[in-house]
Amino acid sequence: MHQTAKVTLCSFLVRLGTDKLLRYIHKKKLLVVAYHGVTTSTYDPPIWTQLPVNTFRRQIEFLAKNYHILSLSELTCYIDNCKPIPDGCALITLDDGLKNNYTVAYPVLKEFNVPATMFLVVDYVNTEKYFWFDELLFLLKNLNFKNSKLKNLFRDMKLDIVASDLWKQYWRLVEYLKKLPKKERVHILDRFRIESDADMNSVSHDFGMLSWHQVQEMLESGLIEFGVHSASHEILSTLRPTEFSAEILQPQAKLSRKLNRNIVSFCYPNGRPHEDYHAGHIRYLRKCGYHCAFTLKASLNSQIWQHSFEIARMTVGNDFSSHNDYFRLKTSGLFDLVDVYHLK
Repeated sequence: MHQTAKVTLCSFLVRLGTDKLLRYIHKKKLLVVAYHGVTTSTYDPPIWTQLPVNTFRRQIEFLAKNYHILSLSELTCYIDNCKPIPDGCALITLDDGLKNNYTVAYPVLKEFNVPATMFLVVDYVNTEKYFWFDELLFLLKNLNFKNSKLKNLFRDMKLDIVASDLWKQYWRLVEYLKKLPKKERVHILDRFRIESDADMNSVSHDFGMLSWHQVQEMLESGLIEFGVHSASHEILSTLRPTEFSAEILQPQAKLSRKLNRNIVSFCYPNGRPHEDYHAGHIRYLRKCGYHCAFTLKASLNSQIWQHSFEIARMTVGNDFSSHNDYFRLKTSGLFDLVDVYHLK
């Protein structure tokens, strides 16, 4: 469907009160919303993981008005006691531990007195590291695609990469690199770095990492709680069993020690069920003492204590998913019904 038609349809459904009706119908289901970065900057092309602050503020205000926003501790208490959550609840999460979660998102959450959960890539906190998938976009923006060395590299990867549609090419390359062993991915990125003059320090305000001081300040506010998003954002399904401890158990111990509290919540990197994690990872999480884990399956949650290691979340990015009316319909559970009745 063309985007103009989508906007018209979504606006029509909201004017009819469809989202209000669905929120009532689904009031016993938990909504979990997943964000990444929140920015005051403008990027060309727009970067999906960096949501404009005005959009974020509008959505937080809407969620605070229409839902009871749970803290992570409240949610885990319901899970641990096998109790249904109250009607009309939502949980707000932010993944990765980007610096602008503190500088941009946190002031908005304080403005509306809304609790949220931040899932940290623990070994990146308080470092000058950048996620490879963030750096990749800026490397591509500064590459000469006519360079014969790069043409040969793309040919070796069986990818037809051109500069005409940077965002589309970026996502194709990200999906390719995600599936590679870390050593191979690092080798390819090093080749890109040689050919590109991208300066990540110029965008460190958005793509840099939180410091432990910032984490501690947010924790002490009582509004923000923290969970583990692995040690280094490696997708669990790409790991050997001998590597589970480094990405799952060790960051839990480190974060628990740093924050002086028991950390019992995990967020799967990439988060696609049966593709980025499987039953063996869930068993390992339980063995490590985690009480719940979060996916990127886009749906509402019912009987959450029975599915506590596969909690679904509605992701929001800097694209049509953040359009006001679409956001209202998606978070109300419209597309859960679409899936159930095969109306796509």
